[in-house]
Amino acid sequence: MKHTSFWRAGLASLALMAAPAQASEAALDQEAIAYRKGIMKTLEAQFNAMAGIIAFGGPADNLRSHLETVLISARMVLPSFEKHAPGGTSQPHLWDDWAGYTRYMQEFEAAVAMAIEASKHNSVNQVIWYTDQISCRKCHDIYKQKGVSGGVEYLGY
Repeated sequence: MKHTSFWRAGLASLALMAAPAQASEAALDQEAIAYRKGIMKTLEAQFNAMAGIIAFGGPADNLRSHLETVLISARMVLPSFEKHAPGGTSQPHLWDDWAGYTRYMQEFEAAVAMAIEASKHNSVNQVIWYTDQISCRKCHDIYKQKGVSGGVEYLGY
């Protein structure tokens, strides 16, 4: 009888110790999701600023600064997903297709780097052409849930 009580007490202790670990893991997942959303919002803000420059004749010299910020932010995207924290507006299959997601992000970074290079030569038309090649839509169409609130909405770029 005492032997059974000992085991029950031991199992109860293990359950109590595991509960905070699970809660901590869920909190860490939420932090990872919030972090990657913040990066996406930074990208969105930079694209909105560039759209304003291009559409409304804003200072062309600022295009390069915005593109450099996009490149820095784009390089943060993959590491922000490495936690494999499902949730937010990410499709669950994103982590199953990590190679595909990585390929899209590498293509995105390469297009941004080419736009930065074009901006060094004061070729606004070339910058516009490269920014047309930079597409958030490619990844969002495949890896972002539709109709889930709380995500970053892209504006067709």
